[in-house]
Amino acid sequence: MTTTVDSVLNTAARVLGDETNEHWPAPTLLDAFNEAQSRIASDVPGAYTLVADVTMVAGARQTLPIGGIIPLDIANIRRVDKRAIDRENPAWQGSVTASNTTTMWARDPNHASNFYVYPPRTGTPGTLADVEYSATPAKITLGDPITLDEAYVPAIVDFIVYRGLSEDRDLADPVRATHFLTEYKTKIGVAK
Repeated sequence: MTTTVDSVLNTAARVLGDETNEHWPAPTLLDAFNEAQSRIASDVPGAYTLVADVTMVAGARQTLPIGGIIPLDIANIRRVDKRAIDRENPAWQGSVTASNTTTMWARDPNHASNFYVYPPRTGTPGTLADVEYSATPAKITLGDPITLDEAYVPAIVDFIVYRGLSEDRDLADPVRATHFLTEYKTKIGVAK
């Protein structure tokens, strides 16, 4: 059975002690839900992935499609560490003969949604097939199934409760909010 966003929001409302959504209306909790999914996808590479063909541009530096967070794998192409290529030939991006046959790829250490291909691409338009990347889930609405794996539901609930207890002016509870944020971070493995 697929978990819907409604059931997650009902659980969060129950934990908040507001089953009738008097203090935290469903649209407010839904905003926190969507933020939780996006944060998990960003904090846990592989929590939400897509595979797509990526349009290539001339040069070594390439960019994931909109919503891409970090490249994870490119089918049949060896991943390397960019620093290793840079140490071997610091000017490789300008001195290596450009080609439309990619033999290696590397993550960009400064910009997560970019990556480098070796050798650099020529100016001829083309695509790189089967690029797997961590992505930001699209926002969902009431009644929709959750986007992430159901294993993340407890963390999502903790995040929604954290948001509710942090932002409601009348019922703000910083101590409880901090507790739920810590629980969220522990459950997704980014505690501390």
